[in-house]
Amino acid sequence: FWVCTTLIFVTAVSGNFAAYLGRDPDVQFFYDIDKVTYSAILFYGYIVVVPTVLYWVLRVNNAPTDLFDLISLYGYSLFLYIPTAVVCIIPSTALRWVVILAAGALTSLFLARSLVGPLTAALGARGKVTMGVVALVNFSICFGLKLFFFKYS
Repeated sequence: FWVCTTLIFVTAVSGNFAAYLGRDPDVQFFYDIDKVTYSAILFYGYIVVVPTVLYWVLRVNNAPTDLFDLISLYGYSLFLYIPTAVVCIIPSTALRWVVILAAGALTSLFLARSLVGPLTAALGARGKVTMGVVALVNFSICFGLKLFFFKYS
């Protein structure tokens, strides 16, 4: 909960500050308070919906799993996006892409290392496909972060 909540506010503040730095100096700046709402929907939705779907998939296949453990795992996986959001204040599109893609890859690796065992044990060969879907969903968070909160410059 706290990692996700911190990420929500850091993302909103960093996104607004990046917009301030990337604006035309002749144009008056207005902050976007809706970034807090959008980041809350994005990140809280991610740590509730995705683990719940994964929990359902594992339970249907008779795998012993705990929903709270999955939600905690996904919450902790978002930790790396906190420093990423701060670094993305720097008005360099190339740097932002590199940092966000690196964060997406590292969080996907964290999730893969934690989930590949239970997924392959429960689903067999389909476990690796499911792990690919988990990584793809994680990268969608990564792209959402870049394209919505740090689209400037």
